[in-house]
Amino acid sequence: MAHIKVLDASQSLIRQFENLKKKLYNCNACIYFNRKCLSKGLTPTYAKIRIPNTSPAHEHTQRKVTTLRIKDEIKFLYCKKQKLNLEIYQTHLKLANLWKNLWPHIQHDIENKLQKQCKMRYKALDNKIKHQTQQQTHNDPPKSNFHPRVVNMTDISFSEPEMALL
Repeated sequence: MAHIKVLDASQSLIRQFENLKKKLYNCNACIYFNRKCLSKGLTPTYAKIRIPNTSPAHEHTQRKVTTLRIKDEIKFLYCKKQKLNLEIYQTHLKLANLWKNLWPHIQHDIENKLQKQCKMRYKALDNKIKHQTQQQTHNDPPKSNFHPRVVNMTDISFSEPEMALL
């Protein structure tokens, strides 16, 4: 009976370890996404903050607020990552003491499973960044080529002041 309780307790610890690692990988993915958005000058949906368009400085302020929001989110995510790393370390030590020689194999299986999920997550984030880049890139209207104002159809060459006058 005591042996079953130990197995149940260790399985819950293993699940806890796996969940903590999953949260850590998600946190890393969020940091990756936010840093990519900052470097490419994109605005994620969560960072869109509306400022009334009542002054000429509206666009400048809008850009600054958005950048500040993304940077604050990155700082928060790094704090969360630090906390998760500490919890993972403590859980890892408990499991290493409990499972001894089997723990590296269990940990390897957990890592493989999470790495596959992580690859899919990063692929989805790259697609999201690509989509946002297409949406938020402002294409300038094509500049039309104007003909010169004066077309000299004669053999007479005009000087600069005369061309300016014409």
